[in-house]
Amino acid sequence: MPLNPLIYFIHVGKTGGTTLVKSLQLNRTVGAVKCMVTKQNRGRRRRDAGLGYHGDKIPCYKHSQNESQLVRHIAGFFHMRGVGLSHEERTWLLNNTNVFLFTIRDPIDRIISSYNYHINTFHNATQFPQFQPFYTQCFDGGLDAMADTLRNGPSNLSKLLELFLKGNGKACANMGVDALSGHGAQGGFHFRLNYQYYKGYTVDEWSGHAVAVIRTEEMWADVIHLDHILNGTGDFSKHLGFKDTHGSENYLVPYRSDIDASNAIFLCCLIFKEMEAYQQLVLSAMNLDDTQKRETLNNMLSRCHSKALENDPVNHPFSWRAFRRGRICTGSLRNVRNLIPDNGT
Repeated sequence: MPLNPLIYFIHVGKTGGTTLVKSLQLNRTVGAVKCMVTKQNRGRRRRDAGLGYHGDKIPCYKHSQNESQLVRHIAGFFHMRGVGLSHEERTWLLNNTNVFLFTIRDPIDRIISSYNYHINTFHNATQFPQFQPFYTQCFDGGLDAMADTLRNGPSNLSKLLELFLKGNGKACANMGVDALSGHGAQGGFHFRLNYQYYKGYTVDEWSGHAVAVIRTEEMWADVIHLDHILNGTGDFSKHLGFKDTHGSENYLVPYRSDIDASNAIFLCCLIFKEMEAYQQLVLSAMNLDDTQKRETLNNMLSRCHSKALENDPVNHPFSWRAFRRGRICTGSLRNVRNLIPDNGT
């Protein structure tokens, strides 16, 4: 952790970020950031006018006496396009922080959760007509069934009638591949706003920042450990057990988290750039030791190809591009190869 760490919390969609934003009350940072930018601009105007400026004495960030060290070090958070903050305010955060703290989750589980969230959020045809072709005419049977259809083709001839949609003439298969690859908008924003998107906004442009992660699978253990790193007590007992589910327990279309092993391999091949981006975040995480990184990466790799486990994923990172060009992916992607944006390379 750098000296005087100031953290920019990066909430990747469908990784448990809402649970943390609500339980740690990170929405309070929105007003604090606006306050800081206002002060900065006020000082600049006074200096430009030749007037002295020594700053306001009223602090923008206000914390209770028993506030955790982790929360005290979080300057702001980013989600989707930057909820509640202007471009200027987001730029201030990038310029005035030195740690990116990502919420992360196994990429296949994140995509499954994205599908389940979007099919239930966009079920109202009147309110969301633009999503009806995707979730009503093409892929209404769950993420596993969607992957199976893309991998093997439609299971019956009548399904072929649904492959081309009225109005835009775009095939269901093409639409599905675009969504899973993060290129199309038809499936919903959490497909498009993926690890590559959040990584591109942060570490790809601001390489001087340290990286830390909170894994969905080990959420509160990672939170407690980060607080300890920052010399905190690690006492989050009042938050343990809290979980924001976006109402998934009441979904009209039941939440499905399972996926066939062959379809998981298909996804590994199709979204290999996502897998690579996730791997890079895990390997860069300063709050995980090698054992934790190894376990996290092996859990992901085991869903893709067992031979990947023969090498140490920490000291010898898995080559996703070689995997994508290899025999397994060549066979798994045979029915969608011509539909993959940029041919998947």
